[in-house]
Amino acid sequence: MSFFLTWLGLLLYAWMIAAFVPVFFKDIESWKKIIEIYPEKMLAFFGGSGVNLFTLEGFLTVEFLNPWWIAIMGGFAMAMSSAIVGKEMEKKTIEFLLSLPLSRFSLLFYRFLSNLLAIFLLTLGTLFPLYLFSLYYDFSLTLKGIFYLFLYGFIFVSLLSSLTLFLSLFFRERNKSIGLAVTVLIASYLLDSLSAIYEKLEWIAPFTLFHYYLPYNALRGELSFHILVLLSLFLLFTLASFIVFSRKDIAT
Repeated sequence: MSFFLTWLGLLLYAWMIAAFVPVFFKDIESWKKIIEIYPEKMLAFFGGSGVNLFTLEGFLTVEFLNPWWIAIMGGFAMAMSSAIVGKEMEKKTIEFLLSLPLSRFSLLFYRFLSNLLAIFLLTLGTLFPLYLFSLYYDFSLTLKGIFYLFLYGFIFVSLLSSLTLFLSLFFRERNKSIGLAVTVLIASYLLDSLSAIYEKLEWIAPFTLFHYYLPYNALRGELSFHILVLLSLFLLFTLASFIVFSRKDIAT
């Protein structure tokens, strides 16, 4: 049910934003006058560095993809991943799980794989409809841009999933691992946004997750090494999770 509700909510949200695109660009000069009233630093904070709000890619990035899509998808992924082991620990059924005739690696692998499959389907089902909406409302998005956006989105959310899984192995309550993962996500967004408006904080940007999430560039058909950084972090936390789960005395 949570999968369906997350998909439906994001789909309706994407539809709403897509329906507003023709309205925004039909009278874009008036919108420019309204938006330019706001302080430049505030626009940079919410828009991110290098994002032009008055382009189609910039509008979709600010109004849908960053941070709103990530926040909703990330919340879903974190809740799912925290339950892989954490739910059994909360219910005190972890010893029964470990007594099954499967190796710890297999138990974690199949459960984590199902999470990644859910993330894959949700990402596919909420980002590719943007292309269909673009055809219906007559604005220009390319399949190449949507595919690159899918790669960024899927890998980023999968990274959040692997991070939460790793953290859940050290806490008996799911809310603690979720809370810590959410804190990392929010702090990453805030620090990345602050680095876009204060030169003294520019050095922080490469240490934040959002620095490597580039939906604006993806929609423009640009793919950079940033996606490899996200993929490397995903693999790192996934590997660490399997190592810890295989060696840690989870039951006590």
